[in-house]
Amino acid sequence: MSVPIESVPKYEQLAPKFKEMREAGKSVQEIAFRHKVAWQVAWEILQFAETGERPTWQLPECSPQYEGWQHFETLAPLIADLRDNMEMQWPRVLADVARQTGHRISIATAVRAYEHSRRYEFRVESGISTEFCPRSGQGKLAEFRRLFDSGITNGAELARRVGVSRNTANRWKRRFACEPSFISTNS
Repeated sequence: MSVPIESVPKYEQLAPKFKEMREAGKSVQEIAFRHKVAWQVAWEILQFAETGERPTWQLPECSPQYEGWQHFETLAPLIADLRDNMEMQWPRVLADVARQTGHRISIATAVRAYEHSRRYEFRVESGISTEFCPRSGQGKLAEFRRLFDSGITNGAELARRVGVSRNTANRWKRRFACEPSFISTNS
């Protein structure tokens, strides 16, 4: 005979401890702090401990400002067209997307959509197959590649000439330095 073991919700596990602490004179805020939970969560658990009524967790509603974040793939062609063909700046792209589709999105979502629509072109132009941050611009990586191939290997000098951070320059340098050995072993 086997008995299935159900997992006990964490609030049920914590309820006796919370009730004991409350009876010892601790405040809801102190109980919450000691167990690293929000005071509202601690209060709900205390209510469960005292009444036996299970909590009805209230999930916050998504702000309308961010309602379009999951739609970045469907918005990608529109955003790429506005950015590349119409040469719009990001605030104007956001306004046009809102006007045309009814979705209010953040700049981060617009950039993610733009990068998604141009991911293949960025990878082909750079000559590398790994992900990189196209926010730096297509031209910067191509210029970096040209300087690196011409013999400049100092990361700080490359960063200064191309206009990227030293970390980005050193990351790109490592990728390009590994590329010849990768090609020779796989060809």
